[in-house]
Amino acid sequence: MLQNFQFAYTFRDSLVYSELLDSSFTFLSTNFNVSPSESIVWNRDQELKTAGRMLRFFTTLDLTFNLISSIVIEEDTDDEPAKIEQRLTFTLTLDGGSQIPTLIGKVVFTYIRRGETWFISRWEEPI
Repeated sequence: MLQNFQFAYTFRDSLVYSELLDSSFTFLSTNFNVSPSESIVWNRDQELKTAGRMLRFFTTLDLTFNLISSIVIEEDTDDEPAKIEQRLTFTLTLDGGSQIPTLIGKVVFTYIRRGETWFISRWEEPI
């Protein structure tokens, strides 16, 4: 999953990126540029629009993930698909860092298995 995510960013491939996100996808973050801070919540469609703009705008994107932990949230059952949560740090450099400083952050991905394929169902940027 992370290799495909990194590939999509590196090669600015919105089709590969779209295939990583589950139909139930939710993005959660916080906007600290306003006072008081505001929650940011959007669905798969908004994420694809936002990511698509970013992938088109920047000439180069260099993304590195570092795994902190991975836990199974739910095992496969007849009623529920398997879910895994990964806590990661990341480094994202846009256009070689010439205009925008390298971004260093934390992310929590929740993956869900549909058949034999894993998808990202939740992307949370913890405070």
